[in-house]
Amino acid sequence: MTFRHPFPASQAGFTLVETMIACVLLLVGMASTLSLIAQSGSTTGKTRTREQATNLQRELVEAARSVPYDQVTQNGLASAVRARPALGDSSAGTTGWTIRRRNATYTVSMGVCTVDDPRDGIGAHEAGVFCAATAAPPTAAECTSLINLTAVGTLPGAGLLAGLTVPQLSQLGQCGVDVNLDGTVDGLVNASATLCLLGACGTSPDTNPADYKRIVSLVRWSDGFNLQTSQINNPGLAAAPAVTSLTAPDLVATNNTVTSPLTTSLGLTAEASNAPVTMGLYLDGTGISPAFTKGVANWTTNWNLGSVTATGGQPASNEIVDGSYQLSAKAFDQYGQYGATRSQTIVVNRRAAFAPAHVGAGRNGSSVEIEWTPAKEHDSEGFRVDRRVNTLAVPLLGTPLVVGAWQPVLGCERAIRTSCRDTAAPTPSSLRSVEYSVVGYDRDSGGVRPGDRSISPHPSVDPVQSPPGTPPSLSAVLVNGSVVLTWTAPAGLPVPDHYNIYRGGQSYADRLDSVYITPGQALTHTDTSSGGIGHDYWITAVNSQLGESAQVGPVRK
Repeated sequence: MTFRHPFPASQAGFTLVETMIACVLLLVGMASTLSLIAQSGSTTGKTRTREQATNLQRELVEAARSVPYDQVTQNGLASAVRARPALGDSSAGTTGWTIRRRNATYTVSMGVCTVDDPRDGIGAHEAGVFCAATAAPPTAAECTSLINLTAVGTLPGAGLLAGLTVPQLSQLGQCGVDVNLDGTVDGLVNASATLCLLGACGTSPDTNPADYKRIVSLVRWSDGFNLQTSQINNPGLAAAPAVTSLTAPDLVATNNTVTSPLTTSLGLTAEASNAPVTMGLYLDGTGISPAFTKGVANWTTNWNLGSVTATGGQPASNEIVDGSYQLSAKAFDQYGQYGATRSQTIVVNRRAAFAPAHVGAGRNGSSVEIEWTPAKEHDSEGFRVDRRVNTLAVPLLGTPLVVGAWQPVLGCERAIRTSCRDTAAPTPSSLRSVEYSVVGYDRDSGGVRPGDRSISPHPSVDPVQSPPGTPPSLSAVLVNGSVVLTWTAPAGLPVPDHYNIYRGGQSYADRLDSVYITPGQALTHTDTSSGGIGHDYWITAVNSQLGESAQVGPVRK
């Protein structure tokens, strides 16, 4: 009988299947561990972003509380807070109010409305000041849905409101939504006045309904938002005279809108609770017409609008251009103290948009760049750039040009910035010239309308031009929270007409500003909107035909 001896213990081991199973288990464990580490890092980053948003929200509220009470208005609050250090717009040239902190970009909107506390009675409410009434405050879920829906950000007048339901429209203000991306919460104030008719305010109407102001601020980032509502109490003393009404009698039938170009002065009437020593009229928080009343509680004054400039001109220095204005009245006692103020929102819309001025066009590489200066009107809805090609009827010297028709430049039909690029411009020659003009848009009762075309002579593009040389050096220093750029001029000809500053990138969309230098002036520029964070900067030299040199940079500060 034959016996099989077992293998020696020293030759025992794992089979190939056992080894493969062990490797699979090890890989599964490592993958799970790496996934946990990545998820933990992502959660930590999101937490930091949310914490920074909370801190930013506190800064916004504190900045709003530092603004004088009478200047905390729906039209002026966002700009007043934006003027505070480190709260300015960190993304110049784009729509919306953005602030960048810790490599995260936050979109901010702020608004304010006046609240009439019903505990001391209800009074008459002027339009554009008091909070818009809603059937019920929106829930957190409703605000989340509405904010996410409107976070896409479209151009003003592009129909973003078209898809919203009636309840959603009534919730815009309380959810802090900024529809037209101007930094101010929309839908927060009641656009129409509420009068005490037929006992609507009870048997004893409140003669001083402006009890306090409610501030709504919204901070959004890529995957979240922080919505906060705060309150500012009215500091007016009980003994100080309070303005009980401010009206424009001639505008009762037109919903406080001036539309006739023949209207050059607007009559206003104000009443105070008791006879003040003086009463003053304020335009968006700035005094324009103080008047001694000498113990009279009723006051009548005029707001000078100036004459309307004819078609083809530019607004005169004393002309009130089209836009929405908030007029306020204050009543002062002998100690300079004042009670509650009254405000009226007046819309001026007496003519179509003024013609943009200082239109320039020139070849910049393979494209033609067009720049212009907008008029000072407040109701601009963008600009359109047109191009026309003029040719010789017969290619002989001295033959008159055949003037072509104006055609919109593709991509520049509704420009928001004051410059645009024609990337498909025809090449001019001795037999053909290419000209450009700009048309502004504003809004009237019928919707968006075009205004005046920029005046002749229209800039034409030279066939050949040489850009300036590249600036030899560029440096940056930090001074009191702002970045000061300094550079040296390039040698040779042509002499630069101005310099273009780029921040955060080298594309056309990253252009921060154009700096025009007079002879003998220092070559420097201060970026006051850096937001306290580091940026990369480049600079180019540009000739009078907008030919641009190569970029120098980056410098970081």
